[in-house]
Amino acid sequence: MTACVGLALLSLLFNITLPAELEGNLQAWSFVRKSIGNVLNSGTAWAAVAFYAGWKMAKPWTAFLVGIGAAVATLLIHYVVGSALHIYEAGEVGMNGIWFQAAVVLCGPMGLVGWLAARRGWLSLLARLVVPLGAIMEPFVLRKFDNYPPNRPWAVQYSDMTSGVILIVLGVLAAGYVLRRGPAGLRHTRGRADGGIEKRATESLAS
Repeated sequence: MTACVGLALLSLLFNITLPAELEGNLQAWSFVRKSIGNVLNSGTAWAAVAFYAGWKMAKPWTAFLVGIGAAVATLLIHYVVGSALHIYEAGEVGMNGIWFQAAVVLCGPMGLVGWLAARRGWLSLLARLVVPLGAIMEPFVLRKFDNYPPNRPWAVQYSDMTSGVILIVLGVLAAGYVLRRGPAGLRHTRGRADGGIEKRATESLAS
């Protein structure tokens, strides 16, 4: 829930457009805001919430359901708070229903990927690379380095490029870290609440 609230509110914060920006002023701030906002609103960032939710679950079916729930909850917080603060117009939630549909269709599998990533072995290693590779590929899939459509304000054009570079750098760093750890994955410490990842994995296999 902390991850859901954090991403929902941070992405909302950087979606706020000041009146001066609409008048063509504060272009430097607009560039910074849009660059950060594009990263926070990227598909990779939102998929990572479902991935992390699945990572925390002990069983695959709960990872699937919680992956969906985490994504939908993040969207609801984002749009409901935005509407309450008049950042978004009334009815904005319904107008963006496609994102809720995408959350239901895509984030269940992402929860499963997160669950698998918390295990050990080569298949789990590949699962841990899904989000980093998504960050690397997304700027190219969305054509963030193309000047299209042309004649856009410089803050819009270069914020697209900058956010693309940030995603690639983050993806490369994350992938390098995952590969350096190898198939053994992260070394989790035992927590008071869940007994640690090794215990949860054993319980899952036993069930």
